Amino acid sequence: MKQFFSSKNGVVLPLVVILTLIMLILGMTILSIGKFERIGTGRRTQQVQALYLAEAGAYRAYALLSGGTTPSWYGVAQTLGSGTYIVQEDEDGHIVSTGTRGNIHQTVRLELQRSGGGISIFSDGIFGSTSVTITGSSEIHGYNSIDNSVQNAEASSNSLISIPTSGKIFGNAGVATGGSITYPQWAPDAISGQKTYNNDAKTLAPVTIPSSLQSMSYTPYGDSKIDATLGNYQIINNNFSMNIWPRIISFNPGDYKFNNFSLTSDDMLSLKGTIRIYLTGNFSMFNNSRLIFTPGATLEIYLGQNSNFTLSNSSKINQNGSPANLAIYSASTNTINMNGTGNAEINGVVYAPMAEVTVANSTSLRGGVVANNVAVTGNARIYYDTALSSLSVPGDPGSGGGGGVITILRWTKPSWEARL
Repeated sequence: MKQFFSSKNGVVLPLVVILTLIMLILGMTILSIGKFERIGTGRRTQQVQALYLAEAGAYRAYALLSGGTTPSWYGVAQTLGSGTYIVQEDEDGHIVSTGTRGNIHQTVRLELQRSGGGISIFSDGIFGSTSVTITGSSEIHGYNSIDNSVQNAEASSNSLISIPTSGKIFGNAGVATGGSITYPQWAPDAISGQKTYNNDAKTLAPVTIPSSLQSMSYTPYGDSKIDATLGNYQIINNNFSMNIWPRIISFNPGDYKFNNFSLTSDDMLSLKGTIRIYLTGNFSMFNNSRLIFTPGATLEIYLGQNSNFTLSNSSKINQNGSPANLAIYSASTNTINMNGTGNAEINGVVYAPMAEVTVANSTSLRGGVVANNVAVTGNARIYYDTALSSLSVPGDPGSGGGGGVITILRWTKPSWEARL
């Protein structure tokens, strides 16, 4: 009997040890599965939260754009709850929003459709079809005229963006495929934002002078639309000037046609309502002359095929008004010169598809420029107005202006496999 029990105990003990090991392995496996399940559940939760953050950022940007305001926080991380989101517009004007929770990122794209048949020709920043050149200590900045917030500038070209010396772009620069962006090796911060080399090339349509302006007679002296109660003006051989003191008059709403248009020596011309001016000759402003926009006034200036445009000394156009109130359209190949030496200022947009636009010396331009070449020289400043993508610009050849209703065309979101 003792031998039997001793033999039996010798068999039972190893079985107990084996069973114990099996139970330990099973327990550890169950614990590991639970741990991985908790990790997986946490990751799935963070993915969903990151997606919701991305969607919240996109909806917030859409709400502001629908109200006519470009978000001032584009490209800057915004905190919401325990995560963040970053929203930007892509080159097509659509919203791209990335939400982040922990180390998980989710991105959504909100494609928009703006009424008016397209997007404003001035919505893509400072554009030179052949080149954008920034020399001296000149700079291109970005801002929003609606809320005066600082924004990233946008500068682009089909072929070349060049900063040969100490110029700067406080924002993004882009060229079409095959184009180049050049700046000194010793100035890596010459362009503070992104540099892209694969933009779609753009073809600029020629300026079409409205037929009603072409066919109208030259505006005569004594025209009822001109209010000279407070001052004097002259129209001689279809050339407009103000050479006799006091030099202050007003243009009331309507269309005007002159050969040359010249303001100088503290001339002050006030504009009221909606005004269009067609010049078959030249436009010039010198010596602290001013074009003053009364509230609600808009001005379209059309330059004929042989016209020149000169803004010099400390002259000012629409000094405190929205850039969307002034549009200059040139059908000429002659350079548009804004070369003020005494802080000349202009708030407006320029469209000169066959010409160079030169902003030089200490001139300040707030608005937008679309031209064959854009040259910013000396100590000049261009402040691109990002609000132009949503504001209505008179005579805009792109879409007839921004504004209108912005609707959601489609969402692009992560697949459920990526999300879960």
